[in-house]
Amino acid sequence: MGDWRQLSEAADELEGLHRRLGEIVEQEEDGWQLELVRVRRLLSDLVARIATLLDKGTGELSSSDRLDLRQKFASFRSVLATHQSSCSAVAVGEDGRAYRESAAAMLKAGVAFLQ
Repeated sequence: MGDWRQLSEAADELEGLHRRLGEIVEQEEDGWQLELVRVRRLLSDLVARIATLLDKGTGELSSSDRLDLRQKFASFRSVLATHQSSCSAVAVGEDGRAYRESAAAMLKAGVAFLQ
């Protein structure tokens, strides 16, 4: 099904954005905060796209598998929202360690969703 192929591609893109966010914070190159904001926007757009794909592309799953997938995604979205609201680009510069801890929790939720 095309929706599942798109969902798989979106999952790959999600992993890539996670890696990129980590690189941005670790390297702190010139303009890194603007790049962080840009990648976060991409992540938000991607999460919305995944939500749409899940609604369209989970019909062939059993109801328990569909529920499990949606619960993992809801958990990921919740952790992501908390992370983004508590860790602005300015706050990252002030306390990189706190950002990395929050990002690690977000990554853990993302990995759980992707498995």
